[in-house]
Amino acid sequence: MKLRVAMAVVLLCGGCGKAGPPPATVQNTPSAKPTAVAPPTAVTAVATAPLPDAGAAAPSIELVWRVFDDFKQLPKGWRKYRVELVVRAGGTTKTYPYTTPRVGTFAPWMQLACEGDYRVQPADVGTLVMDGFDENLGLEAWSGLVVKRGKGGELSLVRFTLAKGTCQGVTPTGDCPLEEKVVAPIAVPPSSADGKITQRIVTVDKAGTETPLSCARARP
Repeated sequence: MKLRVAMAVVLLCGGCGKAGPPPATVQNTPSAKPTAVAPPTAVTAVATAPLPDAGAAAPSIELVWRVFDDFKQLPKGWRKYRVELVVRAGGTTKTYPYTTPRVGTFAPWMQLACEGDYRVQPADVGTLVMDGFDENLGLEAWSGLVVKRGKGGELSLVRFTLAKGTCQGVTPTGDCPLEEKVVAPIAVPPSSADGKITQRIVTVDKAGTETPLSCARARP
């Protein structure tokens, strides 16, 4: 009986003590290189700021009227001013220089921000108002510059003249005609075309120092 048990153990453990086959060698196959992604097609940008997401408000547009103190004095109290309109929109800045025709006083109380008397036209989004003279009618007039916004959002710098008071007996209807002439189109990034427009006026001395216009000066 003991002999049979021993033989069974030998049969069951026939492979005991024998070396098994060597383990399979695992080779680290380098993974395939990632497929290079082609860079996006270059787009000529008109603004450094990214375009707004759908439904987001368009970037604002700032108008800065710079009126230089070194005006040219003319006979009979008339003057010629150097003016710059600085337009900042969508990360871009553009400057539009202008020299006024013969004008009189430039004063804070004339400006819309100081509740001036010049009536604004529906398309006007920025104004710089001075005393002037309507050469055709021979009357004192409002004179200056406006920024107008078209139906498609385009902006333009426009010179205007509007005789003060009434033109009764001067024109057939008695109404004073508004004379306007485009000085230059204003280029803004498409992303800012419908943006909110803000404006401010500064005077610039001979050293180039800007002083914000104050409405504190009283009417004469």
